[in-house]
Amino acid sequence: MLVKGATGVTLASLTIDGGAADGGATHFANCATVGFTLGIYYRNSSGTVDSTNTTNIRSAACCSAAVFAESGSGGVANLDARGSALDNYGLDGIECNGLSTACTITGNTLRGRGRVDDEVQFGVVIRFGAAAAMSGNVIRDHFFTPRGGDDSIALGILLVYATPDSSPYLLRDNTFIGNELDVLRTLRTSSSVAL
Repeated sequence: MLVKGATGVTLASLTIDGGAADGGATHFANCATVGFTLGIYYRNSSGTVDSTNTTNIRSAACCSAAVFAESGSGGVANLDARGSALDNYGLDGIECNGLSTACTITGNTLRGRGRVDDEVQFGVVIRFGAAAAMSGNVIRDHFFTPRGGDDSIALGILLVYATPDSSPYLLRDNTFIGNELDVLRTLRTSSSVAL
């Protein structure tokens, strides 16, 4: 589902099922090179994802995310994701990306695939200057069991170059179950600090 260059677009009470796609997993793919398979994509757009079920968004050829909001080329993206269930996704449950992107993520259930060795998973990713407020979410079952000494870890929430004040109370305001690590904020690839 693509929402491109539009404002005030609400997706509600839908099921987005990617089960007809190739359904694999991209083990450490370069997403900038291989691209994405997405369930819902707000590109330079604003709106609400309410009471939806986004499931089976996976790909062996591309990176994948259940819900993706992104700003770029002078555009703005504002997403309110609430009361929805996201499960069986490949790389990310919800990703908010870009300097002019703001997301409110409230009351959702994001369920990873549990202990897997084919792909590192993240429940929520806020990156490259995006801002976010997150509360009341259940974020569970993101766990990577690497092969061959790989030291990557799966995360409930990953903040990469996120607006510094994004969600300072993540551990208090959300419920985490069975994640390898619940929250990580990183400012540089070589320097990470767990919240």
